[in-house]
Amino acid sequence: MRNPNRIEPFLQKLGELWKYLPDYRFGQLICRLADEIGQDIFFPEEDVWLEKIDGLIVEFEEYERNNPKVEIIRDDLYDLIKEVMNDKKLHRY
Repeated sequence: MRNPNRIEPFLQKLGELWKYLPDYRFGQLICRLADEIGQDIFFPEEDVWLEKIDGLIVEFEEYERNNPKVEIIRDDLYDLIKEVMNDKKLHRY
């Protein structure tokens, strides 16, 4: 019998990855992981899944480190739109 204590840590790690992809449905997440592993989902052991999950988490963390989120407030957005509109008026032929 497999150790049932492996389940909770696995689910926690899967949840950690899923938070980077909140728009994914569960099936999409599993299909993406299966594509990354390159095998039918029936065969890989949990350690193979965890290795791929950990690798993807590292990739997402690195991406976020190198591409910090920029928050734009509504007034900034309006100013940006005005600037673009004024720029287009200046360059009409």
